[in-house]
Amino acid sequence: DQHDINGVTLDDLENALSEEKLGTFLESLGISTDDAWSLFMLIDADHNGIVDLQEFVHGCMQLRGPAKSLQLAKMAYENKLTRQAIKHLHDDVATISRLMKQSLRYRLVREAI
Repeated sequence: DQHDINGVTLDDLENALSEEKLGTFLESLGISTDDAWSLFMLIDADHNGIVDLQEFVHGCMQLRGPAKSLQLAKMAYENKLTRQAIKHLHDDVATISRLMKQSLRYRLVREAI
C-alpha cells in the first residue's frame, strides 16, 4: 500500500508482481500472474479499485489451484445466461429500430398529404 488507503491498487499490484517475490508466491499457489489486470479485477470483490487484506486472502483462496468442475460448470451456465440476455437485448433493439422506422415512414407520409 503506497497510498495509505489500507489496501492495494492495480498499480501497487503491478509493481509488486514486477519484483517477482509476490509473483513467485502466487504462482506457487497455482495462481497465474500473467494478466495483472484480470487478477486484480477477480480479487477486487467490491469493485472499488482497492483490494484490502480480506479481499486479497479470499480471492487467493478462490483462485488457487486448478479450476474445479463445479466452478467450470457454474461459469458455463452463467455464460449461457449472459448469451441469452444479449440475444434478447439484440432482438429488443431490432424491434425498436423497426418500429421507429415504421413510425418515421408514417409521419413522412402524413406530412406529405
